[in-house]
Amino acid sequence: MPTGGYSNDNGVSLGMAGSVYNRTNTSFSGCDIKAVVNMAGGSAKQIGNLSTISYSIHREKFPVRALGFTRAKGWTRGPRTIAGTLVFTIFDRYALYNIAQAKAVLDRGRGEAAYSLLGDQMTPFDIICMFTNEYGRSAQLRLIDIELVDEGQTMSVNDIYTESTHSFVAGDIDVMYPEELGPMTSKRPFLSEGVANSFRS
Repeated sequence: MPTGGYSNDNGVSLGMAGSVYNRTNTSFSGCDIKAVVNMAGGSAKQIGNLSTISYSIHREKFPVRALGFTRAKGWTRGPRTIAGTLVFTIFDRYALYNIAQAKAVLDRGRGEAAYSLLGDQMTPFDIICMFTNEYGRSAQLRLIDIELVDEGQTMSVNDIYTESTHSFVAGDIDVMYPEELGPMTSKRPFLSEGVANSFRS
């Protein structure tokens, strides 16, 4: 292997670190992820009982046709919908009990205690998925302005544990990105470094 390193197309030396052979990608498993609810004022609360989170993005697109042409001349771009599912493991309380407790100041309505709130009554909130593996590499994914729409729970003698499923729609998303590079576009202020580190530890 050459010892002088590598150069880019302009002849600038990149050294060995600039070699395509030294570039690595990082993967994460489910146990490397912590889900955090981003609260008003920059505070955050981890959702310890969230076992599964999924999302999908749909955007309406329709062909633009012209007389005498088989193929479409182009495509219109309609509204986008971001939706998904939150699956909680149930212990001794309602799945959203701790979230409602943390959001009590924002969500308490006239004549209502925060603990009585159902998911569809909650004000929108963000969920940040923080990925950190054993090599110290980290990434983030952020679902913005989540509104809970449906929820359900099944208890059965045939189940070894109980789960609660909540469907949601989201206003926007910061797709997954490595933290050292930052997001492609920032839709929300980042967690402060101190808060973020407390969930990475």
